[in-house]
Amino acid sequence: VTGVQTCALPISSDASGPMTSTMPADRGISRMRKTPGSAKVATSADEIVGWLLVTPATDPDLAGLAAWEVADVVVHPHARRRGHGSRLMHAAVDVALGSASVLTTWCPVDDEPRRAFFTAHGLGPDGAWRDLASDTGETMREVRLLAALGESSDASAQDRSEEHTSELQ
Repeated sequence: VTGVQTCALPISSDASGPMTSTMPADRGISRMRKTPGSAKVATSADEIVGWLLVTPATDPDLAGLAAWEVADVVVHPHARRRGHGSRLMHAAVDVALGSASVLTTWCPVDDEPRRAFFTAHGLGPDGAWRDLASDTGETMREVRLLAALGESSDASAQDRSEEHTSELQ
């Protein structure tokens, strides 16, 4: 898994794509060990070509909602455009549907291919943003994308996401 993520990093204008990770490889592995949630892998010819980490959302403003977050999703550059990312996103929805009414993720503001990927899978901006500082002191702004899952019985989740998201099925 680290090899897939390391291959997708560093992010640059010519290397970034809809599935390039924004999370440093060591942070992703560390978070996977410490956070409740689910890690899924995509394989091709018995090789891991992608992975997904989906966890309970920890954003304070979502505390009243049953929400899960796609913490990271990565597909090796040579395995992109073959459906692996879509299958990983379907797996994220399957995990979240058991206990959540909302699925979220964070996306760098200037990463249009990544945002397009998530938008194509039904997530849309909900108005939240955050600034993350890197080890080098640079700041990266991210926007939160959100989708209501299925026929939510949680009216507040439906109200919160109604005008900004598409429903995943």
